Amino acid sequence: MKGKSLLKLLSIAGVTVVIIALLVSGCAKPAPTPSPAPAPAPSPAPAPSPAPTPAPAEEPIKWKFQVWATQGMSPELWEQWYNIGEDIRVMTDGQFDIEMYGINELVPLVEMMDAVGENVLQMDTMFLNQHAGKNSAFPLLGLQPFGPTTIDYMAWYYGGDGVKYSDALYGQYNVKGFPNPGEIGGQGPSYSKFPIWSISDMVGKTYRTGGGFAQEILPKVGVNVVSMAGEELYSALDRGAIDITKWAGPTTNWGMKLHEVAPYICWPGWMKVGQMGFFEVNLDEWNKLPDKFQKLFEREITHYSLKIWENIVTDAYYYQKYLDYGCTMTRLPVEDQQKMADAAIEVMNEHADKNPLFKEIWENQKQFLNAYHAYVDMSRPDVSIAYPK
Repeated sequence: MKGKSLLKLLSIAGVTVVIIALLVSGCAKPAPTPSPAPAPAPSPAPAPSPAPTPAPAEEPIKWKFQVWATQGMSPELWEQWYNIGEDIRVMTDGQFDIEMYGINELVPLVEMMDAVGENVLQMDTMFLNQHAGKNSAFPLLGLQPFGPTTIDYMAWYYGGDGVKYSDALYGQYNVKGFPNPGEIGGQGPSYSKFPIWSISDMVGKTYRTGGGFAQEILPKVGVNVVSMAGEELYSALDRGAIDITKWAGPTTNWGMKLHEVAPYICWPGWMKVGQMGFFEVNLDEWNKLPDKFQKLFEREITHYSLKIWENIVTDAYYYQKYLDYGCTMTRLPVEDQQKMADAAIEVMNEHADKNPLFKEIWENQKQFLNAYHAYVDMSRPDVSIAYPK
């Protein structure tokens, strides 16, 4: 009995302990929630980089360019020359500036190439007979009596050794030469106050012509020669200071008004069957140009050379204007042309004997053109149905 009472007391005590334990646990404070880890402080924004210092603007390249005429003497050519500098100025945003001047504005015509070589001018345009006194080989590069046509010359320059020889010759004077075609149909005729039907009509007369081979050929057939600047020709003809003159082609000559005082015009233009003019550039200044400017300049000169083809059209137009004005056209007979050609060969051989470079260039031209014409002449038909002669 006592045992049962003890067990009962023990059970009651155990239950009481459990209840007290539960009450204690229920009254205890809950464990605090752990604080989140603090977020790292944001890094300060980097200070902005200072703006780069702009590169100093390059000074524009400035060239002086003198031509062999005035605007009044040759309006069409003047515009074409002017456009060379204008195009280059526009395409380089003014960084390559070529300023053009007329004949004698900065230096006399006869001193132009020297001025280019000495960097007084950086560029000019010139015909090669003006340089015959410096080296007799110069006229071979662009004008020969009874010689290559303009197309022949272009073939020699762009398919033969023309550029090599022009570089060699011009390089002696610190100049770089850029060939460009002149009159495509051969250069112009002779103007006089009387008709010229044969050499005998010129014997003893005073003939104004440019430098070069013509000044040596004409005396061999009895004609006196003098040199004179283009702007003096009208007055000299009018006063009788000269009897006959030659200048350029029909388009250019119309602006000179030579036909007003010398209405007799004798053909053909035997002195320059074909003609290559040259743009002459100071060699040091050329070598200093950036490559991109050199390429641009060369392309602009090529563009000019293509524009010159327009002149053959205007020459035909002005030829008709001379007829409408009342000019009389005459032509030397074939036998007299042959006499002049024989005199020309004599002069050329004399120079070849004296000047080794002359001989080398002339032989090179003859070999090239003989091979060139062997093909060209064979390929052309002998008959034309569209444009009969």
